[in-house]
Amino acid sequence: MSKRRTTSIAAVLLSGAVVASTFTAAQADTVEITPIEQVQGTGDTSPLVGQKTTVRGVVTAAYAEGGIRGFYLQSAGSGAQIPTEGSSAVFIYAPDDVASVEVGDHLQVSGTVSEYYGLTQIKAQSVKSLSEPAESIKPLAITLPSDEAGREQIESMLIEPQGEFTVSDNYSLNQYGELTLAMGTSSILPGEKLLRQPTDVFAPGSAQAAELGKENEQRSIVVDDGATLNFSTAKNTTVALPYIDSAHRVSVGAEATFTGPMILDYRYDLWRLQPQGQVIGSDDADIALHFEQIDNSAPQDVGGNVSVGSFNVLNYFTTTGDELSGCSYYSDREGNPVTVRQGCDARGAANQASFERQQSKIVAALSKFTADVVVLEEIENSARNGRSRIAAGPTRG
Repeated sequence: MSKRRTTSIAAVLLSGAVVASTFTAAQADTVEITPIEQVQGTGDTSPLVGQKTTVRGVVTAAYAEGGIRGFYLQSAGSGAQIPTEGSSAVFIYAPDDVASVEVGDHLQVSGTVSEYYGLTQIKAQSVKSLSEPAESIKPLAITLPSDEAGREQIESMLIEPQGEFTVSDNYSLNQYGELTLAMGTSSILPGEKLLRQPTDVFAPGSAQAAELGKENEQRSIVVDDGATLNFSTAKNTTVALPYIDSAHRVSVGAEATFTGPMILDYRYDLWRLQPQGQVIGSDDADIALHFEQIDNSAPQDVGGNVSVGSFNVLNYFTTTGDELSGCSYYSDREGNPVTVRQGCDARGAANQASFERQQSKIVAALSKFTADVVVLEEIENSARNGRSRIAAGPTRG
C-alpha cells in the first residue's frame, strides 16, 4: 500500500491551549513571496542558489517515510500549460515537517535554495499552513520531452504522461524499487519498443551504435517508488517490493499504462517519475501505473521445424570463491555468503553448498526445455583458474 501520512498540520501546546500552526494570508504575508517559477528559473540550475526565499503552493506529493524526507510544492492553479518562466513546482526538503503534510495542503515555506545533485530544492526552515483555499493543481497531460531542456522546464511538476510505454528493464526493481520504461518506438529500429543494447545491433564503436545509444537516452524514463530504500539490505527485507507480488508481474516487454499523475524529478543522475506517495506492494488503489500481465508459460509459435533456446546460467563457476584468496561476497538475509562480489577471479558461488544449490536450479530449469538446441551463457572459462578450459562445461553421460 502507499505510505501516506494522514495527520493534519501539527498543533502545539502553549499555555495549556492547543494552537494550530495555520495562518491566514494576511498573517503570513509579513515576508516577500517569491513565485516558484522564479526559484526554478529557465536554466538547469536555480538563479537563487544560496538565497533564502519564501514560496507558496499546493502539496502534490509527500514522502514522510522511505528516505526522501520531503514534499513537492506547486504553484496554485498551475499545470494546465507548460510554464515559460521556469517550472511551477519545487521539491521541499523538510525532514522535520513532512510527517504533518498531506497532498492538497496549501502551504507557505521559507528556506534556502540549493541544487541537490541536479534537483532544485528548498531546504525548509519554516512550513506554515494557509487557511485560504487554493486553486487546485491540474496535472500536465504531456508527452514526456526527450531532451534535457524540455524536462528541466517541467521539473518537479505533477504530470500525466501521454503516449505508449513499454517495460524495458526491471533489474533494479528488486534492489531499489525502480524500473525503466521505453517511450514509443525506435526511429532507428522501426517497430522496436524496447531499448536495445547498441552493440547488440550494431558494431561496437560504429556511428549507428552511438546513434542508438543517444536515442535510448531520449526514449527512457525511470519509474521510482517514492523512496530511496535499498531492498537488498537486511533492515529493508521486511518491506514489500513496490508494484509486484505473486499475482502481479512486471515483465520486460509488457505495456505500461499510466492511470493517474506522477511527479517528474531528477535523482541519482536520472530523470524519474515518482508516485505521489511511497508505494509498498502492488495492491494499492493509489498506484498510478498498470502493467500488462504477459503469459510466459510457453514461447510464441513462429513456425519452422528447429527450435533454439537460450539460457543465461548467471555465472556458473565450478571454481567457488572459497577456493581462492581475496574474494568478497554477496550475502543472504541471514548474512551467509552466497555469491562472489569482487576481489578474485571467481564470479559464481561462494562455496560448495551455494554451488550445488545453483546447479540444482539450473538442471531443474533445463529439464523443462523442449528446444532442439539450448545455448548456455555465462559459463566459467576454467583455464583462468588453473583448470581445463571446459571444466565447467557439460559432460557426456
